[in-house]
Amino acid sequence: MAANVREFELAIDRFESEELPEASRRHQQDIAIEALESVVKLTPVDTGNARGGWEVSLGSPSASTSGSRDPSGAGTVASGAARIRQAPAYSLIWIHNGVAYIGKLEDGRSQQAPRGMVARTLADLRSKYGL
Repeated sequence: MAANVREFELAIDRFESEELPEASRRHQQDIAIEALESVVKLTPVDTGNARGGWEVSLGSPSASTSGSRDPSGAGTVASGAARIRQAPAYSLIWIHNGVAYIGKLEDGRSQQAPRGMVARTLADLRSKYGL
């Protein structure tokens, strides 16, 4: 019986130290990618600067901007998702945009995104995940 108890304790330890953090990491990454896809898709397109301006950084927001134009948003999502997949469990994942006029777009000054991109994405994620 003692061997079974010890095996159970080892299984619990392995779950807490390996399996749970990995499952949490994957879940966090999936939600972050969903958020990135949403803000990029909701960003109005004229030249593609605003869509191309979305970036992902880990730990803290980056001060730089990519400066690339990406009217479809596909490249922005692909590069951001690759960065998100590098995030360790329980780390901060920043999705940010350094384009000078992004605040105006978020405030609804474009008829293409009258409810913004970030606010709408956050509302959708809160509703979906009960946050």
